Amino acid sequence: MVHRLASIFEDMGIPASKLTDDADLTSQLELDELDLVNLQLQIELVFSLYLTNQQWSTIRTVGQLRQTLTHRTRKGMKIKAL
Repeated sequence: MVHRLASIFEDMGIPASKLTDDADLTSQLELDELDLVNLQLQIELVFSLYLTNQQWSTIRTVGQLRQTLTHRTRKGMKIKAL
């Protein structure tokens, strides 16, 4: 799962070296609103997982995204730190 999440970011032009748990999606990774929508769609496709807009509004960092995905995965698999 770690590789799938990292692959999504890499497809968006963000190198794995920037994907630390405390990396802010907007200020450090410089994702704009369109990028965030794309990220949301890719998460849905890759992980077969839907997050509400309210859930997305609480995700600010890569670590928060990873924790949310870990919590929501159907099989309870852990997503390790990138």
